[in-house]
Amino acid sequence: MDREIHTFFRSGTGYGLKKETADQILEDLKTIPAGEDLSPLIAQRGTAEYLFNLSDIRTNTAKFLNLTGRERVLEIGGGCGSVTGYFAAHTSFVTSIVFGAEDARVNAFRNRAFSNVSICAGLPDEVLPHLDQKFDLITLFGVCEYARLITGNAQPDPDASGDGNDTQPVPDSSGSGEEACLRLLTMAADHLAEGGRIVIATPNRLGLKYFAGNQDITGHYFDSLERRSVDGAITFSRSEWERILSRAGFPDAVFYYPYPDERLPLAVYSDAYLPEKGELCSNNQNFDSVRLYLFDETRVFDAITEEHLFSRMANGFLIIAGADPGPVLYEKFSNDRAPQFCVDTKIVKNTETVPFPGNETPERLVLKVPDTGRARDHIGRIPDHGAKLCELYRGTGVTPNRCFVRDGILNLEYVTGTPYDRIVDEELCRSGEEAALKKTGEFLQLLVDGRELVPFRMTEEFAALFGTDGDFAPEERSLPVTDLDLIMQNVIHTGGRSYTLIDYEWTVDFPVPVRFLKYRVIHYYLAAGGARSVFSESGVLEHFGITQEDAERFAQMERSFQSVTAGGHVPIVKMYDAFSPGNFFVRDCLKEGGNAGKTGQAGEDIRILRSEVERLRRGYDELLDLYEASQNELAKRKGSR
Repeated sequence: MDREIHTFFRSGTGYGLKKETADQILEDLKTIPAGEDLSPLIAQRGTAEYLFNLSDIRTNTAKFLNLTGRERVLEIGGGCGSVTGYFAAHTSFVTSIVFGAEDARVNAFRNRAFSNVSICAGLPDEVLPHLDQKFDLITLFGVCEYARLITGNAQPDPDASGDGNDTQPVPDSSGSGEEACLRLLTMAADHLAEGGRIVIATPNRLGLKYFAGNQDITGHYFDSLERRSVDGAITFSRSEWERILSRAGFPDAVFYYPYPDERLPLAVYSDAYLPEKGELCSNNQNFDSVRLYLFDETRVFDAITEEHLFSRMANGFLIIAGADPGPVLYEKFSNDRAPQFCVDTKIVKNTETVPFPGNETPERLVLKVPDTGRARDHIGRIPDHGAKLCELYRGTGVTPNRCFVRDGILNLEYVTGTPYDRIVDEELCRSGEEAALKKTGEFLQLLVDGRELVPFRMTEEFAALFGTDGDFAPEERSLPVTDLDLIMQNVIHTGGRSYTLIDYEWTVDFPVPVRFLKYRVIHYYLAAGGARSVFSESGVLEHFGITQEDAERFAQMERSFQSVTAGGHVPIVKMYDAFSPGNFFVRDCLKEGGNAGKTGQAGEDIRILRSEVERLRRGYDELLDLYEASQNELAKRKGSR
């Protein structure tokens, strides 16, 4: 039987899903047992509505919160229940306020197995006065940007198509938006228990993706940058958020940065652990709208990280206001894999002073935490992998970082140094392509070619992981034990001739061709794009003795490996090509438009595009102001030391 929905609507029910979409989702969900992976269904339907309303990736903002299991949770904006279900499984109880009647139906059905969920259908000021309890955790995920719509007497237009294209944005000073957001936070805070926290997930008005040509939440380009709004939707920059939070009584709120954005986060950074050059290369996230491809975001993010602007230009914020946010400084999620391999990686402050062998008490630790019960075995094997690799690289200056398992969690030492991919990047920048290739060769010599090799032979374990296609030459060689993830970013130069392997969970003791390892090193270095785009992958592979035929075989092995790690799960990266409406490459179009203009055949699409680019130019002025302010702030800090 479906869970009861407590309905408080007075101002209308036109938020969220349309009835026909909700009916379709409910019919689909009835064919899948509760708790089962929904990614195959999402991939089959192939729509952004299914992805954003049903994906398990939506829960990662909640996973970051280090729940104790005892929290009383108020979820404002529960939508179709992805995060509601996570809270139900990991806290004492959850009250979910859902703005749309159809969303509430889906939420209730999805979470019908939980006895600790209460669903209230209505807008915040319709529901909150009827709640007399206090909550330890109050969340507003994807809500505050719509504060003007869901507070006061706002009512959606029942005739609106919801695609953001029927009305034009109008200039907005943001004052009314801030007031509405403040009102929403104040209403929420009235229900916060002593020692509790409010958590907000929201887009950043000055997020790089909006400069790069992704559509705003209004359905138009550059609205946030120009402070324009449609139907009351409005976002805020970090400084604007700091002002709002201070007025709401939370001047010490802590900012975190979900990446690629707050909607489908694969990682979360903090001011104590910011991304470095080369890390931010998963930027194709326009699942629901055409993107104007104005520039390479990876290369611009590299500049932003070097100039210490990431905290101002991240695509979204995760804000924790109230109680101490906890020890987690960074988290990379892995729930885009098969359940037996779902292991989250965290960097945490060593608040419990956990000692390593030798009684060191480092300030930071790296934790690998099983996201599912089935992943515990995968974690339990990692220390044995480290011991085998330690023996393999004995006397070379290469060592795996030390680790031990405690309470089912792998504790690893936090290693500081320079990832090898950055060493190659610096060489590329400083001395050019040949020098970078030489550095790559040194890496392969140190980690692969310089070891004692054994003949490769096909085994059942190899076939299960990589398939049986392809004939290998009799002279094919293998390491006696193989770290499959022996890529440049997982090898840290710690000084002199010392290097540390930091991620070796995918280590096997059956033969694997060393040339496949070389293929992976080169492929994953170049896949990050950015400045590395000057290289041709086929050219670099050939430089290191891997022919086109070899590359095709190794690419198939890699696909097989990724298929095994994914199991029946469909990773989000595989959904992009099927879901996304695509990219509108501005440089190509401007070139074509210039040629067309000479012959008098410039089209309407080119004129529209040029208009949008001009709007971007005006928004870019704000970025320059932000950069100047940041430099002034850095100068002040240096002067005060």
